[in-house]
Amino acid sequence: MKHTWTITIILVLIFLATQVFGLFTVNKYIEVLPPGSYLNGTQINKTIILHNATIVGEAPDVAPSTGFVYVLTAIAAGTVLLLLLIKFRGHKFWAIWFFFAVLVTTAVTLGVYFQRIPHGYVIALVTAAVLAFIKIYRQNIIIHNITEIFMYTGIAVLFVSFFNILWATILLIAISIYDIIAVWHSRHMVKMAKFTMESKLFAGIYFPYKSKKARRVALQIKKTKKIKNLKRAKIGQPKNAILGGGDIAFPLLFSAVVMESLILKNISPNIAFLQTLIISFTTTSAILLLFIFGKRDRYYPAMPFVTTGCLFGYLMIILLF
Repeated sequence: MKHTWTITIILVLIFLATQVFGLFTVNKYIEVLPPGSYLNGTQINKTIILHNATIVGEAPDVAPSTGFVYVLTAIAAGTVLLLLLIKFRGHKFWAIWFFFAVLVTTAVTLGVYFQRIPHGYVIALVTAAVLAFIKIYRQNIIIHNITEIFMYTGIAVLFVSFFNILWATILLIAISIYDIIAVWHSRHMVKMAKFTMESKLFAGIYFPYKSKKARRVALQIKKTKKIKNLKRAKIGQPKNAILGGGDIAFPLLFSAVVMESLILKNISPNIAFLQTLIISFTTTSAILLLFIFGKRDRYYPAMPFVTTGCLFGYLMIILLF
């Protein structure tokens, strides 16, 4: 087992909370026009989903295949930039980059809820800026994980209009293959994770802890006020329980696309939301199994497990409904 049961449950619950809250927020963000409604003065004869403007502007109208290319290009560019920061030890640049990423994605999420109140977008932006500042420059573990929920929700809101089920599935498979290569072969994903943890600005769920053995050794060191050997000192150091941001964002994005596909089949948004929660639970189960059967102090590509959970959940939806 990778972590203690307590830490495992905490990680899994934060992951599930992100999936459920993110799906709920996307459901609130979209505007559904049922058959018989009017759009631009013309009566429509099928359900249409409108992706309204967010705090960063209008949702782009792109083909799913183009959206797939955009996302892969953004991932490639971000990877190259982060590897350059690692090479030149650019911790300060990473902090600035991460600050703006937190600011934008959190503001998008909050904007969904504040948009209908006076100066809602301003309130969302100011609140997001405060949360981003605390996350980056005060580094509170609770704020860190709460903002992670907002961040990946914001990503889902921004990109749900890019995909249909086919291309969302292709994206999951492509990212899973990349994850295997990046973790087990080139290992540059491990380098990026270590660099961001050194900066204490990890992009994903992050929870430091000490095992019972580590706490016992730390207590002995404190009592003796000296370290008798290096091995004992290392045992006493805290461990980091992590789950990468992509492992959280991609299943949420897939779930949102599935929910929209159900709505387009004339299923009410609320019922579509409840049906799609099946994917949230199957994906959470896949993550739980990874933590249970994974070994301590080893890095695993989580996306193949996540993708399996997503596709199994979607298959259940097809069979049940």
